[in-house]
Amino acid sequence: MHNPLPHIRGVERAVGDGVDMTNWNVVIDDSIIIKVTSRLGDGDRAVRLADAVSRHQPDAVPTLHGALELHSTDPPTVVATVTALVPQAVDGWTWAVDELEAHLDGSRSTAWPCVVGELLAGVHAALCHETATVGLPASDSSLVSSVSHEAHELATGRDPLARRLTARLSSMLGELETLTTGSAPRFAIHGDLHVGQLLRDADQKFTLIDFDGDPQSALGHDAADAAVDLAHLLVSIDLVGAIVAKRRQRDDSRIIEWCTETQRRLITAYQAELAERGAGELLDLGRVPGLRAAQLVHELTYARDFLPRWSYAPDWAIYHRYSPHPDAEDPPWTPPALPTT
Repeated sequence: MHNPLPHIRGVERAVGDGVDMTNWNVVIDDSIIIKVTSRLGDGDRAVRLADAVSRHQPDAVPTLHGALELHSTDPPTVVATVTALVPQAVDGWTWAVDELEAHLDGSRSTAWPCVVGELLAGVHAALCHETATVGLPASDSSLVSSVSHEAHELATGRDPLARRLTARLSSMLGELETLTTGSAPRFAIHGDLHVGQLLRDADQKFTLIDFDGDPQSALGHDAADAAVDLAHLLVSIDLVGAIVAKRRQRDDSRIIEWCTETQRRLITAYQAELAERGAGELLDLGRVPGLRAAQLVHELTYARDFLPRWSYAPDWAIYHRYSPHPDAEDPPWTPPALPTT
């Protein structure tokens, strides 16, 4: 047990019904949330990393009250975590979408990209302090090879998505092939960092959740660099843009402009906070373009294998972020008429 539990009566409700979620969650008395992990080992990682962050930046993560261990394994394995529920909080697939909607309707920009950039820098500094690995990092050549192969597979076919991707393969894979190992420190990163992992409460305070890692990724997120998390987060901002374009049933140049400016502000704040903490070496910014390309291919693969309706979102990002070959067939991206994200 990490922090004393509040007095509870045991009134429970499920959370996440109808949402694409990997783990099972239940809220008790609107004060704590119990998450049962779907994969052995994820819970241990979540507890270890949340503990590491809380020692240096306790307000960045929800209070961890405890964990349930399975003792039939050797060593025992965490199968569920018990954390404080952040009251009146919504995740970024709601608040970030609302921010963009408000911007398109004439609202002035807010400070959240800077706040999130500073929060992430503090989390990374804490994680590196507690979980840094020793020795040379593994080469990224296998990642480049596997992503390139997957991108070519996704580009087969005659549907509009495949044709748009085919037109952009050269541009996209060109960025991927610039991905060099770099010299930034390796540590246990968040591993599944997107706007949905950032809760914002009624006081506009942000909290980072779900340190389990990406259940669909084979990458070694216990020995990765900060650029992996940053690239994933930046991609998710583009996916917010796609959601809004779909909801409005039309593309709009102001959407990609908002995504680009939001990402710029977040990166600037992130780098400034790392420098303030004397940890500027954590980010090799030159690795971000290649990692963004890899993440977008991952998003398309995930959509193909698990959630086909989601393919419109990475398709929108790729369509706007990469230049098509001048001789390629390139049908314009059009929003699907879907009732859900």
